[in-house]
Amino acid sequence: MSSSIKAGAAISYASIILNIMVSLVYTPWMINTIGKSDYGIYSLVMSFLSYFLLDFGLGSAISRFIAKYRAVGDKEGINRMFSVTTLVYLCLDIIIFVTLAVLYFFVSDIFVKLTPSEMETFKTAYIIAAFFSVSNFFFNPFTGAMMAFEFFVPLKLLDMAQRLGTVGLITIALFFGGDIYALVLVNGCVALSISIYKFVFVKRNADIVIKIKLFDKKIAKSLFNFSFWIFLINIAQRLRLNLIPFVLGIYSGTAEIALFAVGMNLEGFIYVFSSALNGLFIPKVSRMVQENSDDRSEISQLMTKVGRIQLYIVGYIIIGLFGFGKSFIDLWIGNDYSDTYYVMVFLISLNIISMTQAIGTTLSYVKNEVRYNSIIAISASILSFVLSILLAPRYGAIGCGCAFFISMVLSSLLSNIFFKKILKLNVMEFFKNCHFKICHIQFFILVLMLICDNYIGIGSWLNLIFAGGIYTIVYAVACYYLCLNAKEKTMVYEIVNKLKKKI
Repeated sequence: MSSSIKAGAAISYASIILNIMVSLVYTPWMINTIGKSDYGIYSLVMSFLSYFLLDFGLGSAISRFIAKYRAVGDKEGINRMFSVTTLVYLCLDIIIFVTLAVLYFFVSDIFVKLTPSEMETFKTAYIIAAFFSVSNFFFNPFTGAMMAFEFFVPLKLLDMAQRLGTVGLITIALFFGGDIYALVLVNGCVALSISIYKFVFVKRNADIVIKIKLFDKKIAKSLFNFSFWIFLINIAQRLRLNLIPFVLGIYSGTAEIALFAVGMNLEGFIYVFSSALNGLFIPKVSRMVQENSDDRSEISQLMTKVGRIQLYIVGYIIIGLFGFGKSFIDLWIGNDYSDTYYVMVFLISLNIISMTQAIGTTLSYVKNEVRYNSIIAISASILSFVLSILLAPRYGAIGCGCAFFISMVLSSLLSNIFFKKILKLNVMEFFKNCHFKICHIQFFILVLMLICDNYIGIGSWLNLIFAGGIYTIVYAVACYYLCLNAKEKTMVYEIVNKLKKKI
């Protein structure tokens, strides 16, 4: 991996660890401060708005096309592409604004389970969040631009600043008597500020010229052909998980929404760890395809290499949550949220496969084969949605978690068929050198943890920290001696030596 990718990944992981440590303290305090009902409303508002704030695949399209143009040295193509997307985003922003304004008058007919006071709170939070979301939407392309131009370090630093800035300002606001409206306001202000800075950074450092007169119909057609399928993928992914609070809001109420929202937060920890490397490889894979469009051996090797790294990281967190999750949730949120453990198990189980195959997804973007991804995502999301509607009235959040798990099984099966048949990746070699050589060790450690938790028990934060420390040592030693290959051990040596020199 290049030095920029390594630096970007290192900052990503450092940011994620810091964010999780902050969230472990911040989230339960925030819930207790604003109340379970307001937290459920806050989650419902953000989830509902997310359905209408998709970038329609244009963000991924921008990363893909800029990387492609840079690989062949076409600067004029980059300028024309950005001119097209600027006009498109402006038009979409206007459409989204009108749509959200109209929907405001119908939310009481949609969320019938909310009480009159909860509906009043929802409407006010909706107005604030919608205003900032529409204002922020226009700047979405510049995140993709920073990825494509390989500005990995500043991009990851900005992501860290946004998360820490949001948590810090919300903490201050709530400490001085703020409420749910303060949460929404701070989220919007910080996100908009970061987006504006990204715009300024790209303009100054990428030397991009944006002029409406550079509008190119051919580029626009290629952009829409690609982004349409990405848009369908994004819609499907939103439906698969973020639509569930909407379903619970109709059939179960705010209490079940809050249970599921906490499970989503825990699933989010897994996602951010696994996605730390996502997007960093689009330029690299683009160059590899440009140099040899037919040979997939190098990309298959890269998929295995990156997949193993992801599996070590994702596996560590998943096993930790499975093993000590019940005790952790009771201590972290309270006994009222004990059912969140089962929601979490359903939500994150299949991530141990799907989140280790980012290179396969990246290749589908580079080769413009994303229509298959969209078909898979839509199929899985429809299944998740239908099963959630069937299970939510009786089983609430746990039933919806089960629906999501079943949809992920379908998605994983279809995705690997796609990688093998369409992208010509060596999927069996990937699993042989990745999961088959690592997962059995991880499973054995998980069994030991469950035995310890069931028969010894963890009743305090001190015991949990002590058990977590032992688990970390056992996991690290077992992976080092039983899983790491020669190249990975060399990488560990290099990292340790660099840290020694800096110390």
